Amino acid sequence: MDFLDAEAARLQINDPEVVHTWKNNALPLRYWISIIKSPDVVFDVRKNNNIDSCLSVIAQTFIDATYYEDMTIDKSSQSSRLLYCKEIPTYKQHVREFYGEITTCRPDLGSGSGRRLHQEQNRDDTPQTFGALRAV
Repeated sequence: MDFLDAEAARLQINDPEVVHTWKNNALPLRYWISIIKSPDVVFDVRKNNNIDSCLSVIAQTFIDATYYEDMTIDKSSQSSRLLYCKEIPTYKQHVREFYGEITTCRPDLGSGSGRRLHQEQNRDDTPQTFGALRAV
């Protein structure tokens, strides 16, 4: 069970859409979309308008693939969505499988930092109090 699944269980949140949305906001939407839409922030490249348009379509595909609900395509849909609408169910399945694999992964306790993190998470501190020494 990963951190977000554990938090959902702790908070008694049983709606799988909520956990899916948390996972979307944790990595794909917050991190990868930023890099896809703005590669010039990470890499020393210049974007022209054509590349920016192409990257926006790729980013939108990625965003649509992470949605929990199925999207509806009709005449009023953006033309960029019509380009990849047949592939979205396959991408959605990949995202669900990826999140399923994350849920079943055990934390890597082989490295020193992983072991230390696991020890800190399992400490028996009272969560209601603020530790001034821990904040420093």
